[in-house]
Amino acid sequence: MKRSRWAACLLALLVSVLVGQGVLSTPAQADGNANCIPIYSNGRIVFCEPILVEVAGWCPGCPRPCLSCLPEYALDFREYLTQPAYLRYQSVLELARGLGLLEQAARSQNSQLRRDALVSFISVVRPLGKNGSVRLEQAGYIDRAAGVVRPAGLSWLTSAGNHITEGLAIVQQYYNSPPNVPSPIDPERGLDKIDLARQELANRIPL
Repeated sequence: MKRSRWAACLLALLVSVLVGQGVLSTPAQADGNANCIPIYSNGRIVFCEPILVEVAGWCPGCPRPCLSCLPEYALDFREYLTQPAYLRYQSVLELARGLGLLEQAARSQNSQLRRDALVSFISVVRPLGKNGSVRLEQAGYIDRAAGVVRPAGLSWLTSAGNHITEGLAIVQQYYNSPPNVPSPIDPERGLDKIDLARQELANRIPL
């Protein structure tokens, strides 16, 4: 089976599982975790991977896509390097996992969790090599009926997305440093940038 067909089958299986679990139609839960990273198939959002950063409070005046649910704010990233669908999906999972680990590290002051987060972010940038990059395509909220991200015009959300891409770029430089010599790039700088995004997602203010 060709890779593209295999990837399509994997994504179709994922979607069927999510539909079977009722995930695709479930609005953001009222537990404070309502940020996510969308996953697309054929130009439509089929799932939005939650970012497990607890929200301290909802910002006044933020748009709500419906009156009965909390808004699901989305950071929509694009990898500027052709990748199979299964690798793009894996990158989304690792990015969300890394942000969740940074949240746990901040709450527990556990340095090992930060190191684990770095491993996740390296998994995001590894397929990009030296020349690929991740950019913030848009920051907004999920319109589940249309399967798209709608612009929200929220400075804290855009700032969080930009801090994530800046941090990933530093981690990418670190990962692609020449082997067997000390890297001139400090990966902690990348983690600090991404941690700013975590704080912005939690507090709804740009930093």
